[in-house]
Amino acid sequence: DHLQKGGGQAVRPVEVLTDRERAVLQYLPTLMSNAEIASGLHLSINTVKSHLKAVYRKLGVESRRDAVLRGLTAR
Repeated sequence: DHLQKGGGQAVRPVEVLTDRERAVLQYLPTLMSNAEIASGLHLSINTVKSHLKAVYRKLGVESRRDAVLRGLTAR
């Protein structure tokens, strides 16, 4: 499992998200496309896709929706 649960504490990813991965994660609730996120962060679309893959892996999810939900509880 990619998450650890502590007694009443927030769920945490085993691997800490990088600053860029957190920045991409913050855009997900906006429903922006990868291209729009890339433009907003001054990155290439492929870089955004790479960050999203890493976020999904680190949070143990397979979709944007799940990443947003897990990101709200991961610290």
